[in-house]
Amino acid sequence: MFRDCNMHNIDLSGAHLKRAVFTNVNLGGINLSGANLCGADLRGAHFQKIDGGENILTGAVYDKQTQWPTEFDYNAAGAVVRQLELSDIIVSTSAPKKERDDERMPLSVRGRLGW
Repeated sequence: MFRDCNMHNIDLSGAHLKRAVFTNVNLGGINLSGANLCGADLRGAHFQKIDGGENILTGAVYDKQTQWPTEFDYNAAGAVVRQLELSDIIVSTSAPKKERDDERMPLSVRGRLGW
């Protein structure tokens, strides 16, 4: 998993990166020749140039923050758009349990006090 980092001008040719996570990563000038990024998470990734063949991104997901090189047809390469969904957000509807004072007492003391 790569998050919020700079991988500018990295050579990933031939790399097996199926389902890898590259969220909010600078991938400027990356070499993807022969690489497999099928199903990768590219949401928020920034590309300046992509060297690679067709279908290297089959099933890879991107969002509106993903920046592609103008000459690169990411849809033809197999990438699919995915926006933020409710399942991506963790929501807690209950307040944290507050510990009662008597719960912190050793069991032996609670037993003698009748708790």
